[in-house]
Amino acid sequence: GLEYKEDIVSGTRSAAAGGFTSVACMPNTKPVIDNKSIVKYIIDKAGSEGSANVFPVGTITKGSKGETLSEMGELKAEGCVGFSDDGGPVSNGEIMRRALE
Repeated sequence: GLEYKEDIVSGTRSAAAGGFTSVACMPNTKPVIDNKSIVKYIIDKAGSEGSANVFPVGTITKGSKGETLSEMGELKAEGCVGFSDDGGPVSNGEIMRRALE
């Protein structure tokens, strides 16, 4: 979603034009990066059409809502290099503690 702002092709093209060989894709996208099929799509699309390496950052919580942990193990296995609820805090201390374990 939000392709009118930027998509993988235009974003990596701009990054490469600026001298960047790699970028992190933060999870403030629509849909958010909270399941392995989205991670796979990003990696496949960047690999086939991108002009720079793309490293996805998954959400800490499902939907970045701060309520339920995302499947961080699956996201990492699929290729996420980090986790963030990008733009919103994880205000529940117990959820944050579990995310850091």
